[in-house]
Amino acid sequence: MKTTVQFSKAKRLGCGVALLVATGLSACVTPADSEARAAEFRACLDQARITGSYSTQYVYTSGGQSKTVIASETVTQAQADSANACLLEKGY
Repeated sequence: MKTTVQFSKAKRLGCGVALLVATGLSACVTPADSEARAAEFRACLDQARITGSYSTQYVYTSGGQSKTVIASETVTQAQADSANACLLEKGY
């Protein structure tokens, strides 16, 4: 079973809500862990030269979840591909 959920940059979910959405697929992390992951994510966006608004997509599978940047009016497919390659290297 594959479920896809999209969130824009401006929307954030609290850990409790995220657990309701992804029951059993992810766990809460400490604020320091969360900030480190956010910095890694921003570094991938910077590397792909994504400076404006962007959208992400979460894909849930039996193997876990992955987070990707999707192409849009403000993000080219090449930029999304670059960011996603970086995210994949970092375990997103």
